[in-house]
Amino acid sequence: MKIEFTDNSGAILDEFQQAVLRALEKCGLTAENYAKLNLTENKSVDTGNLRGSITHRTAAGENAVYIGTN
Repeated sequence: MKIEFTDNSGAILDEFQQAVLRALEKCGLTAENYAKLNLTENKSVDTGNLRGSITHRTAAGENAVYIGTN
C-alpha cells in the first residue's frame, strides 16, 4: 500500500484571501450606498457634489475597506 499526501494549504490560503477581498468589496459598496442614501434621506443635498464624491477603496494588504470622500 502506498499513501501520498498533497499539501494544498497554499491554494486554500489563496482562495481564502480572494474570498476576503470579495467580502470587503461587497461591504464597501454597501457602506458607500448607505452613506449616499443617508444624505438623500436627510435632505442634506444641495448640489449632489458630496454624494457624488463618496467612494470606497479596498486595501488588500490591510484586509480593510475605506469609505469616504476627498
